[in-house]
Amino acid sequence: MNKKLVARRFNHSVSTYQQYASVQKEMAARLVANLPPGQRIGRILEVGCGTGYLTGLLAGHYQSAEIIAVDIAEKMVAEARKLNDCPRIRFLVGDAEANEVLQQVGPVDLIISNATIQWLAFPELTVSRWHHLLKPEGWFIASTFGSHTFRELRKAFAVTESNHHLPPSRHALSMKTKQEWQQILTAGGFHVRKLDEQLRPFVYENCRTFLRSIKATGANYSESGHSLTKERKLLQDMMRIYDQMFKTDGGVVATYHLLYLYGWKGEGSGRKW
Repeated sequence: MNKKLVARRFNHSVSTYQQYASVQKEMAARLVANLPPGQRIGRILEVGCGTGYLTGLLAGHYQSAEIIAVDIAEKMVAEARKLNDCPRIRFLVGDAEANEVLQQVGPVDLIISNATIQWLAFPELTVSRWHHLLKPEGWFIASTFGSHTFRELRKAFAVTESNHHLPPSRHALSMKTKQEWQQILTAGGFHVRKLDEQLRPFVYENCRTFLRSIKATGANYSESGHSLTKERKLLQDMMRIYDQMFKTDGGVVATYHLLYLYGWKGEGSGRKW
């Protein structure tokens, strides 16, 4: 995972992120709607705050909590700071996988992350570090994208590469399964209290519009390693195949596989949900 490249892409998309991040906003709203009841939360670490949409929701939900919002992309943090003028929110530019950043944060009652943990370079180590950072009976709550995300895109690329007599190559970020995340949380010391998933279809005008939305939110849809000329030809053919294969009412469909993880740092079987 090239974190400098990730930060550069998100910095580049800061002006378009809010407009195109409808999936991420939906995920953030669901996280806040399903926060554990009856929990006293004094300090919160938000991992990957982006432009601050979830940050604002958290500030409204926990009206006396201190929020430390961290993101690796400095332009995203600057935008989040502009959109969230609240003295209880402290923004940090940095990598929440790094010990030096976590030391700046200190103990917290809740670690929450929306559509970010798929970018972790060392998920097992990092989740363990986050468990250590949490106070007793603290929570780690996150949304992320599961392994079936963009399954139509992978299929269209596979057909295109086969038509060109090319070996399969990787397209889009490799996502973990629900079971893999459960194992990571458990190995990190958490009691997994809930793990929800949803296959969420979105309709776009065509494949080109869909790909534009991916790029506008800082992600990437192809790392094939082909030459630029070959890549352009493959992309044109893939978009045509996608539009044919996945046509639906109003355009084409793209599936997002959404995962919601709830890990508790406590003794025994865990508190009641």
